[in-house]
Amino acid sequence: MGFPLTDFVRGEDIDPNLTCQVCHEIFDKPQRTPCGHVFCAHCIGAWLDLGKTTCISCRSDVLRSHDSLQEDRVIANLIGNLTCRCPNAACPWRGKQARRESHLKECAEERVMCPHAEFGCTWVGVRRDVGGHLEVSKNVPDKAGEACQYHG
Repeated sequence: MGFPLTDFVRGEDIDPNLTCQVCHEIFDKPQRTPCGHVFCAHCIGAWLDLGKTTCISCRSDVLRSHDSLQEDRVIANLIGNLTCRCPNAACPWRGKQARRESHLKECAEERVMCPHAEFGCTWVGVRRDVGGHLEVSKNVPDKAGEACQYHG
């Protein structure tokens, strides 16, 4: 699956040649077939996983395996230079598509789990609220009536 046009600041102006014929979204990890057609890695991968050996577009019998595909770096770079918005509606960030993943690792509006989830905390919220959660939780007694050992 690709990136929806709505993720991009000027989605209506994006060249339709950057759109996958399967999911009708902007390519995510574009892969070129031996016959020259390009698809999202997920879209063409799902096709191959069904045992198909023909190109989705032209039906040429050219696909033998995932090894038949090649990353299309030119298209990936073109998409990486497009200006997109953060998928979290409350976040004002705008930037290059290539930097989106690194932004999401720091975005204050991204939904995250408690850093102590591995110890059983089930809290989920936005990153900007983690500090408040940890502060409040350190005073919440655990099952034995002690201050929570994970948050304290």
